[in-house]
Amino acid sequence: MSDMKRDEPAQGSVDAGWRSACQFGGWAALVSLLAPLATMVVLFNLGGPLETAEETFTVLRDSRLEGLFRLELLTLFNVGAYYLWFFLIGRRLLELGRPTPPGTRP
Repeated sequence: MSDMKRDEPAQGSVDAGWRSACQFGGWAALVSLLAPLATMVVLFNLGGPLETAEETFTVLRDSRLEGLFRLELLTLFNVGAYYLWFFLIGRRLLELGRPTPPGTRP
């Protein structure tokens, strides 16, 4: 059997806090790669970006949802999610690097 206690981490293993931060970062990276692909698929199926302001207003008047997708609405959500993920992962990493006061649990 092993001489290592159950509560001790194995040599080379990652702390649970860092593991969750890495997993969160991995998911954020995956979504950041898939969102532009979804935008391209939508634009190719709907006919590409609009050329003139008159054409834009015509499409928005006829179908608001199609007009918003052709104005790359998904890109706006991806940029917002990017900054949200950046903030959350930065906050998590700062929490992991902060020393805990004596007598408290992290």
